[in-house]
Amino acid sequence: MVRDAQMLLKDLGYDAGGVDGRLGTKTRAAIRAFQEDEGVAQSGEVDVGLLSRLRQARSRQQ
Repeated sequence: MVRDAQMLLKDLGYDAGGVDGRLGTKTRAAIRAFQEDEGVAQSGEVDVGLLSRLRQARSRQQ
């Protein structure tokens, strides 16, 4: 799940660091920035809800 989130964040222009599947500092910061932009609570965690929001945001960009 983390790797998917990293790829989606990268596609959306957020710097999540490398796409390595690790939930590191840069990935957490990118998640929080995305969550802030989306107007939702900033957990910095990867879950099904986050992946869904990331996919929806990417679809809006296309």
